[in-house]
Amino acid sequence: MKFTSASVLAATTAVMVSSTTAAPVDTKIQDGEAFTLTPIGSGVPHAKFQAANNALYFDTPKQNSSCADINYATFRLDKGSLFLYAEKPSQQIVVDRSGMGQGIIQYTTGAQPIGRNQQRGPFGFDKEGSLKFLGQGQQLDEGFLACPNAFPAGYSVWLGNTGANNPGGNKGCVPVLARPTKVDKPVLCQYSQGH
Repeated sequence: MKFTSASVLAATTAVMVSSTTAAPVDTKIQDGEAFTLTPIGSGVPHAKFQAANNALYFDTPKQNSSCADINYATFRLDKGSLFLYAEKPSQQIVVDRSGMGQGIIQYTTGAQPIGRNQQRGPFGFDKEGSLKFLGQGQQLDEGFLACPNAFPAGYSVWLGNTGANNPGGNKGCVPVLARPTKVDKPVLCQYSQGH
């Protein structure tokens, strides 16, 4: 059998891509346990999700949380609701999959009400261990999009599968998996609410 350099390069690339997307997953995370999220996708940096200015990011310089020496967000699941691992009052993740929201991800604090089209969940881990949102078909089928050029730097994180490939006027957004890693000694923080 004769191999061309193009076929060897294609095979090598396929192996490299499959090894990056098949990163180890911590499948032992239970309700209430703290975890971080790392985006796995084509061309995105290996940096943990951050929470700042009422949104999710990664690879941004500072998230301006109350625990200033930690530059990543810690999460916990509680019966399908996704929370930041925060000091009181709690901070809960909400999404807007409507045409207006285009998959925007935000968080509310305490008893703060949500908008008309926003949803608090449910979230869960799929069989590969990635965090997903429960979509229209009642399956954990909605992953995430990473959009470059967030302010002041890095990527903003949006919900995928909403029909908007470049939501919020962004360009160059790519799908990413959100892979969890359990945190044994989490630090309670309060994450910034506004710009």
